[in-house]
Amino acid sequence: MLISMTGFGRADCTIDNNQYSIEIKCLNSKQFDLRLNIPSSLNIYELEIRNLLSLHLKRGSVVCTITVHRSSNDQHLKIDAEKIKNYYKQLYPIAKELELSLDHILSTILKFPDVVHQHSENISIKEFEELVPHIQVTINEVNRHREKEGAHLQNSILDNIVRIENMQPIITQLTGARKQKIKQDFLKKMEEFELKIDHNRLEQEIIYYLEKLDINEEQVRIVAHCHFFNELVQNPENNGRKITFLIQEIGRELNTIGAKANDAGIQKCIVEMKDELEKAKEQCMNIL
Repeated sequence: MLISMTGFGRADCTIDNNQYSIEIKCLNSKQFDLRLNIPSSLNIYELEIRNLLSLHLKRGSVVCTITVHRSSNDQHLKIDAEKIKNYYKQLYPIAKELELSLDHILSTILKFPDVVHQHSENISIKEFEELVPHIQVTINEVNRHREKEGAHLQNSILDNIVRIENMQPIITQLTGARKQKIKQDFLKKMEEFELKIDHNRLEQEIIYYLEKLDINEEQVRIVAHCHFFNELVQNPENNGRKITFLIQEIGRELNTIGAKANDAGIQKCIVEMKDELEKAKEQCMNIL
């Protein structure tokens, strides 16, 4: 079963009166690329969070955002006394001239953003251990979304591969007439140049020429690749990279047939097969 790299998950929870929100977004990427946005109170647990996400999400461009709203008894205020004194010295003459009270001056100073700092201490190990299952719930939601999206990808890609396989008998049918046409064209050229023909040598040259233009091996390999593709799709392991490599191999065989074909009918089939392969390739870029 194919699994997509695209997914989304969100979870909210309350731990010790603190409100947590966890959000994970995943897009396709060749490697595991994580952007982690967490509050400073979780910085000491960053490595554990990264390892957890890497273990269960495997691959993709991942954005994980964790926000926390601490309860009032968990919040700490720090007042910068020196800055208050400096502001007061500068504002006092103005306030005296305007006949403003001391309370008015202080209330104004306390509104300055660099005077009062609010910070939170690192959360305890116990609180983090209670948070981890909620992160896991979010990951599970992402993976469920990935599986659902992967089912759609699988159906679409298999349709493309089936269409490629269905073109193979047409090429095989055209190949017989193609060989005869090559022989006739060869003889016609000989007659045009009015050359003396050694029929034995001519037969050898035609056989050599046909062997160089033979596309049977490439057709056999394409069929084998398509069968292997179906096996990989049914495998429960993450096969995104293998499937991508297999798509490239099918593309190489099609290019070789196209270069050898020298036949309008076969070339038309190759163009249609390449079109189906390109559609499958685009879809495969999003497979885990």
